[in-house]
Amino acid sequence: MITLALSLDISNAFNSVIWDDLINCLEEDGISVYLIDVIKDFLSNRIIYDDINNTEFNYSKGVPQGSCLSPVLWLLIADRLLRQMDEQENIMYTMFADDILIMSSGTVSYKFTESLVPPIKVVESWANKYKLKINPTKSKFIMFPYKKDITHVPRLKMNDIVIKQSRTLKYLGLLFDERLTWRPHLEGVREKVNYLQNKLYRFSRATWGVKPQVLKEIYKVAIEKYILYGVEIWFNKTVKISQKLIQIQRVALVQIAKTYKTVSLEALQVLTGLVPLDLVADKEVTKFNLFNRGIPINIKDKEYSFQDFDLVNKLGLLPWEKGGISWSMDSDPNGRFKKIFTDESKLNGRVGSGVVCLSEDIDIIWKLEIRLNDEASVFIAEAVAIQMAVEKVGPTKEKIVIFFGFQIRIDGSGV
Repeated sequence: MITLALSLDISNAFNSVIWDDLINCLEEDGISVYLIDVIKDFLSNRIIYDDINNTEFNYSKGVPQGSCLSPVLWLLIADRLLRQMDEQENIMYTMFADDILIMSSGTVSYKFTESLVPPIKVVESWANKYKLKINPTKSKFIMFPYKKDITHVPRLKMNDIVIKQSRTLKYLGLLFDERLTWRPHLEGVREKVNYLQNKLYRFSRATWGVKPQVLKEIYKVAIEKYILYGVEIWFNKTVKISQKLIQIQRVALVQIAKTYKTVSLEALQVLTGLVPLDLVADKEVTKFNLFNRGIPINIKDKEYSFQDFDLVNKLGLLPWEKGGISWSMDSDPNGRFKKIFTDESKLNGRVGSGVVCLSEDIDIIWKLEIRLNDEASVFIAEAVAIQMAVEKVGPTKEKIVIFFGFQIRIDGSGV
């Protein structure tokens, strides 16, 4: 089976929409006259001022950039294309903003020359109707052979101009290659990360500059997120992919730890306290499969589904049916009753919660502790400690007092 993906580029799409076409689309969709008049007023009498040359220009097309209404207005035009594409057979299509992608599969590659003519003609007709320009020189297609060899390159045309075949295709930030090895994509990510790290290097050297804690925070909230963009699609646990991720991560680890480049990768991960990037990628893919695709996971020979991790309303009660927890301030810690003390800690970038229960004679009955994610706040840590204490005690008629640090904790917990 061979799959072909055709990416079509619309030149200056948002600035080329005719206002009269937008109004006609609104009327066709049965929008109220009042709303149409509001949008007419929004679009009319727009002038571009040039203060340098002391001139002004009137214009009557294009959705105003920066307005939250503009994407919706563009969708009116895009929807006309999608309706027509629904009628086409043997294709799949997607459109994100002005990026059009048409996909088709077949047993042999030469058949695409004829099978893709109808959808291409639909796009041409739509673009001509709304005065939009499809740029054939920037449009391109790629073929993904699966257990097949490409024996013939199809000849696809847009406005009588041949669309070129490409070995790679970038769509929504992901660089696809013919064999879906994702090596070109990760190579591009590596170059971008190296560029960003070189920028940071200007502000941080071995003995001066930005502190390691700040560099680590920048890495976790920005650089790591950039590297793992689309990881649910391209990560496949192969050795080559894992090694590539570790190579990309190593550049950041050296800078955070402020060590020599010859230091081993394992030592860098210990010094910085950062998890190997391939394991982070595997975690993100597992979470996506569990919660978005409903694929269960196995942990120590036990299978878990996403319902097992759903902590929302575990009792199945409506919010107004939940019972409250009575509480007061300044209880005497020396009274003759069981006492539970909660504590939270955020030290050296690590966060944890602890609970201890004391008897009337101040003997330790039980204690609990838990390590939380490094991004957790002190507020969350103490709220977790209170939750641990309440769940440990469970339903009881015995007087038990929980001591904690601040009133805001119990107020914020919603009990």
